[in-house]
Amino acid sequence: MPWIDTTTLPPLPAPVWFILFWKVAGFVLHTVFMHLWLVAFPIAMILHWKGCSQGQQWAGRLIRPMPIYIALGVNLGIVPLLFIQLLYPRAFYPATILMAWHWLLIIPLLIPAYFGVYRYAFALPKETPIPPGTRAWGWGSALFFLLIGFLFVNGLILTARPEVWEEIWLDKEIAAAATGFGSAIREATLFPRWMLMLALGLGTTAVWTLWDRVWLWKNPPEEYVRWSNRFISWAAVFGSFLFLLAGSHYLFMALPDETCSAMLRWPLLPFTLAAAIGPPLCAGAVLYVVRRNSAPTPFQTLLPIGLQLFSLSTNAISRQALQSWELGSFYPLSAMSVQTEISPLLLFLGTLTLGILVLVWMLYRSLPNST
Repeated sequence: MPWIDTTTLPPLPAPVWFILFWKVAGFVLHTVFMHLWLVAFPIAMILHWKGCSQGQQWAGRLIRPMPIYIALGVNLGIVPLLFIQLLYPRAFYPATILMAWHWLLIIPLLIPAYFGVYRYAFALPKETPIPPGTRAWGWGSALFFLLIGFLFVNGLILTARPEVWEEIWLDKEIAAAATGFGSAIREATLFPRWMLMLALGLGTTAVWTLWDRVWLWKNPPEEYVRWSNRFISWAAVFGSFLFLLAGSHYLFMALPDETCSAMLRWPLLPFTLAAAIGPPLCAGAVLYVVRRNSAPTPFQTLLPIGLQLFSLSTNAISRQALQSWELGSFYPLSAMSVQTEISPLLLFLGTLTLGILVLVWMLYRSLPNST
């Protein structure tokens, strides 16, 4: 029997499939930009500090539009965050209350991180070399974004593990009140999930580099083409290897035996396999494109770009399928009543369309020039 009597819950304002679709779609779009500040930005900071001239050039092309990438990622991240609160409020809110101070820390980390990126990006065309204070802000921003990702993984793990809430509450409570200092730090799945996110981010970094060089740069220098081909190959292959390594540890060693068994049988098995093959396929496509033609055409880059989107999508779908399975005994979605509210849905779709158009315009205006 479910932990919660679903008949006591208010009906969902939209069908479950609608909520799940936008939760997953919003997360995929958010992930594209999130990877650029979570993974690509720290690499750019290293290369801009100690890299060769081509590495510094790559770093500059990534960092200049980074404030817009952050704005896009943060705004798109609101979509899955809102839908998880709509779909699983009885799981999301208790989990984030148990780690309230860590969860609230995300905003104080995000604001200075955003400022630091702005300061560094605006210093690039004007100040050479970069002043130590500005460089310190850049390093701080890179660290803060990594911490924010770590905190989000904490919150999502606790959301799907209601069976550990009592233990965390008893460990941190004062006079039977939750202190908000709990976390998922003891969960074996925490670090593998974080590493999976970083591994996928390396694939996104590789594909972004290829896209930037082929689609946005009309005549890149030959030295940069050779350097970027090596960098793209390294990022894609290492990211794929790290994904398989972290994924194997996550599946066979970190997850409880019952959950691992569920992911390896129907109906979760297809989602598990699809998520596993995505990064290797993308890495293979990247190697094929850059090795077959050192200066590929925009059309030739569509294969690795599409496969990276496939990797992000299958990972998000697999994650959602597992989350639904883990929370199935808490309160199954199939038992939730639905009372569709047409007006709010139309308002959501309309404002979402308008917002996406604005974001696309912002992205277009932020792109590096062709020189």
